[in-house]
Amino acid sequence: MSDISVYITEKKENKILKRVEAECIINYGQETPSRNDIKKGISKALVARQELTVINRIKPVYGLKQLIVSVNAYEDTEGIKIEPEYKMRRDSKKVEEKAGGKTEKKKEEVRTKN
Repeated sequence: MSDISVYITEKKENKILKRVEAECIINYGQETPSRNDIKKGISKALVARQELTVINRIKPVYGLKQLIVSVNAYEDTEGIKIEPEYKMRRDSKKVEEKAGGKTEKKKEEVRTKN
């Protein structure tokens, strides 16, 4: 994990959807942190489980080594089901690639079908 510091600027509890909606500022060192590193850092700051945290938006600040990140942290697995599927795939994409290239196999299957 790269050297990052997380500051929570806005935190709102949404009791109806059983989640915490937060805006964070992340300062980083030399290289831009990966989505996984960002998720780990924010999960620690919000005291939430990493697998129940969903990144909505990452916005870099021009000229600074800083990111503005919008996240939702859910209380349980039932709540996270309302998130769009593309957000879930985006967060799990890196995990699948590290697990043995499952995403590459899917691409090959699609090419052979056409």
